[in-house]
Amino acid sequence: MSIELFPKKDNEKIVLYSLAKYPGLPDKDISKILGIKVSTFTSIKKRLKKDDYFKLILVPDLKYMGCEFLGVIFTSFNPIISLEERLKITKETIEVSDEIFLSIGDPEKGFSLSLNENYTNFVRINDKRTTTFGKEGLLEKEYPNEIIFPFPTSKTFEFFNYGKSLKKIFNIDNILNIPKESEKAGEILEKKIKKFDFIEEKGNIKLKANEKMVFLSLINNPEATLQEIADKIKLTRHTVSRIKKGFFEKGLLKYLTIPNLKKIGYGLLAFYHFKFSPQNPPTDEDFEQLNSDSTVYFVGKKFEALMISLYKDYDAYKIDKTEKFTYLKLKELIIFDPEIRRYTFDRLVIIKDMVFEPITEKILKNN
Repeated sequence: MSIELFPKKDNEKIVLYSLAKYPGLPDKDISKILGIKVSTFTSIKKRLKKDDYFKLILVPDLKYMGCEFLGVIFTSFNPIISLEERLKITKETIEVSDEIFLSIGDPEKGFSLSLNENYTNFVRINDKRTTTFGKEGLLEKEYPNEIIFPFPTSKTFEFFNYGKSLKKIFNIDNILNIPKESEKAGEILEKKIKKFDFIEEKGNIKLKANEKMVFLSLINNPEATLQEIADKIKLTRHTVSRIKKGFFEKGLLKYLTIPNLKKIGYGLLAFYHFKFSPQNPPTDEDFEQLNSDSTVYFVGKKFEALMISLYKDYDAYKIDKTEKFTYLKLKELIIFDPEIRRYTFDRLVIIKDMVFEPITEKILKNN
């Protein structure tokens, strides 16, 4: 199956890739790395934004303010009930849950990711989900499956890092020649971008009233100027600037560029659920080997992991999958094959796309 990639122009592909690789960096810094004029870069960026190729968001690290774990739910559905009908039911009862920040589905299956204060709330949401699915005849032959990744005992190796994937699918190495000096400058700038890894221990963080207002306003308005934020919450620009700087220094906020996956031309999304051998759990080096250029999200704990990967087509998926399985079996890391759920982009629907405002507001009320 031939997949047509968008945008079509090489310079647009380069800019979109660079926005994903260096989220939140000023245009002048990125253009310097790429070796193009700032005016050219900014013009292309504005055009891509206008044509809905990406959005810039601010992601909160809520681990230190009351969130205990990442929750994952994946389910198989009764194909007799259409996707449209299913979404009408679930959007009003389940997807409205504050905790869910990402939800993707197709006619036969779906999955969601959520940030949770405690296990009790997670169970309530899942019970509501199962009750609704059962009442409406949505379930196929199984209950919704759940995976829990407690932050203190888990590692997030990739958090929706689209830079690698875009570089691969756009074949950036063949259309972009970055000078060595610029490449080194890019590496230095990249190191300044805080890793969203949930690993570093900061202890419990309590925000003051002004800090809460700034925190939530930044997440709601990721591209607003300091003055615009200040005007919205009736604080001075200096105060907003100081508080925002503190959030980034502590790693409580991180910019992410989210590409419009359906518009770019990806062919397939793969949801991998790994269960590792109790006699031989993976090391960090093993996790690193499993983390390919196609991986955009990857979280793991001692005996279990979840990965979301993007592919241009089925052949690319098959090659990557074979490499993963070969490594897992060679290192004797698994007893059973990982569960893989494939979603083709011509059939999937992104129901909730990286929405963090509701859970942030909820957490801040209890902080």
